[in-house]
Amino acid sequence: MSPDQEIPASVPAAPPSGWAPRILQWILLVVVAIILLFTALWWLAGTRTARGWFIDYIGDRTGVEWRVGRMRLQWPCDIVCEDLAMRSVQGGGKGALTIKSLRLGWRDGQLRKVSVDLPEVTLVDDGIMWQPAFLHGVGKLRDIWEVAGLIEELAPGVELEITGGVLRLTSKTGATLAEMAGVDFFSGPVTVPDRAMHYYRLDARMVLRPGGGRGQDVHREWVSTVLSGYVELEYRG
Repeated sequence: MSPDQEIPASVPAAPPSGWAPRILQWILLVVVAIILLFTALWWLAGTRTARGWFIDYIGDRTGVEWRVGRMRLQWPCDIVCEDLAMRSVQGGGKGALTIKSLRLGWRDGQLRKVSVDLPEVTLVDDGIMWQPAFLHGVGKLRDIWEVAGLIEELAPGVELEITGGVLRLTSKTGATLAEMAGVDFFSGPVTVPDRAMHYYRLDARMVLRPGGGRGQDVHREWVSTVLSGYVELEYRG
């Protein structure tokens, strides 16, 4: 190259064009929109209005009035309620129910999972039925194989998990008829080719049976099918 020849200036690269940058922009906008939507729903779930709606919702379905201490939204789309209790004016002869934490998980617009932490249930035999009435089916259980029908009635197709529960059956005078403490329970549908099945697991630290018999560290596992409500897998205690 001769000394008199001009050196061409470097040409800056052209800005990116085409569909790739547009897709990245749309992805970014969608992510931001999801974050904003979840933030708004999280804030809304903690308001008094949302808590009042939820209290009315469960009240309509159980027939009793409730108190809810706190409510929030948890990822991905679960409602978490803390310190639930039947109102005290409905206690005594109407039974009692308190729950430390209740988590309701929705998937595809349907309730798919329910987690209940530290529930304490007192059912009262009023001479006609067990109170509170919406749990009458629990009070009238006489054998473990009947659980399948009760779960299908109360929570069909739902994965149910209970931890640290207490269940107490009493007479109108307050005498304890039966009791289970330290109860952990799980039930959920099982995916098996060409066969509908449901899995159950029950652990109880202490069991007081009707008639005074006692048990400790009880463990039972079973499945139910269309043909049988109880197929035992394991039994201890």
